[in-house]
Amino acid sequence: MRHKKNSQIKKYLPHILSAIMVIMIIILYSANNTINIFSERITQLEVDISGLSSEVSQQNDEIIKKGNEIESKDVEIGSLNLQVTNLNTQIFSLNSKLSQTQGELDETTRLLTVAQLYEIRSKQGIFLSEAYHLLGDYDKTVDIVAEITGVSTPTSDNELWLRGKEIYDWIGSNYQYCSDKGFCISETQCTQIQFFSPDELLYYGSQDVLCGDCDDKAQLFAGMMYASGVPHDKVRVECGMVSGGGHCWNGIRINNIWYRIDPTCSDVSVYVLEQFGLGSLLSESYPDNDIRIVDCFSEYETTMWYTADGVSE
Repeated sequence: MRHKKNSQIKKYLPHILSAIMVIMIIILYSANNTINIFSERITQLEVDISGLSSEVSQQNDEIIKKGNEIESKDVEIGSLNLQVTNLNTQIFSLNSKLSQTQGELDETTRLLTVAQLYEIRSKQGIFLSEAYHLLGDYDKTVDIVAEITGVSTPTSDNELWLRGKEIYDWIGSNYQYCSDKGFCISETQCTQIQFFSPDELLYYGSQDVLCGDCDDKAQLFAGMMYASGVPHDKVRVECGMVSGGGHCWNGIRINNIWYRIDPTCSDVSVYVLEQFGLGSLLSESYPDNDIRIVDCFSEYETTMWYTADGVSE
């Protein structure tokens, strides 16, 4: 039985070995294929790793490049910050210069305004044709005039005459004769001029003495009359020639007749003595209550006249 069993084994052994060989071959072939697959995968992974390494290297290069760019930008930013600082310094300096320039411009503008006022005022004070502008400032003397005479529009010719008499008498008692004075609009800008406004004649004294020449007294008389309420068409300043030379006086219109009234005649001895050396030839003259011409020269020739409204043509 045992012999029979061994015979059978021997009979099938080749087949078994063949099967085993086939199986081994299959296993080896499969293992080989698996190895090949893994090799291919390893090769692909190596390729991928190489690609990734290259990409990483590129990224590293890019990082280094960006780092260099950032460093360069930091240097540029530092340079720009320095430029900004310098520009701010320049701006501050320019602002200081601008402030100084603005101050100089303001001072120049102020001086120009002063110079323009000086020019206008000098022109009005030098030229007789411009003196009526100054006469228009009579309103600044109302307070002083109110202490001398009434301040209202005269209702009659007699009241107008008495108003003129009161102002004439006040000028004769309080306003001395002196030659042309200087006029200043600043401490250093002065000039000698001939014509003044009524308020300047009252407030601008020479050594605290109220004084003026013939045109000053005529200007003052007209201005004070206007300040007291007398209409412009009732009183005027007249200028021309007298027996001693050029002269100015006033005219008062009463009953449509112009009466000459010369304020210089209230101090004629001083006036004529200083101007012509003829003090002994004339005497002072004062108006009384009767309406009449009040003068102290033998001849008067009117060449022009003016009021606060303008000059005669």
